[in-house]
Amino acid sequence: AYTNFLLATAQGRPYEVAFAAVLPCFTIYNEVGQWIKGQFADGMAEDHPYKDWIATYGGEGFDKATKKTAAMADALAAAATPALRKEMEAAFAHAVRLEWMFWDSAYKGEQWPISLQGELA
Repeated sequence: AYTNFLLATAQGRPYEVAFAAVLPCFTIYNEVGQWIKGQFADGMAEDHPYKDWIATYGGEGFDKATKKTAAMADALAAAATPALRKEMEAAFAHAVRLEWMFWDSAYKGEQWPISLQGELA
């Protein structure tokens, strides 16, 4: 659902709306990465299975990119008409809900209700 929403928004809505729709991916990954990185303030094992992920999304480079992206979204919203800004806000809010559903399903260890093994081969 999430990727379909992003693809449909990027294809069929104004640039500003598509930009607002992808912003939650940046901001949420940045927040989660920073939080997880903070849990390892005393260091992390070299063989930690998520070391690269944590280094990427908890790193200074991604933090800077996220802040720059948020500032760009703010500038687009400031220049937008009230109607376009409302559509941007709606796209952002919907993407936040989809991000939450993604992270919540991982936290709960949810599985697909059907098996796809062998069906796509």
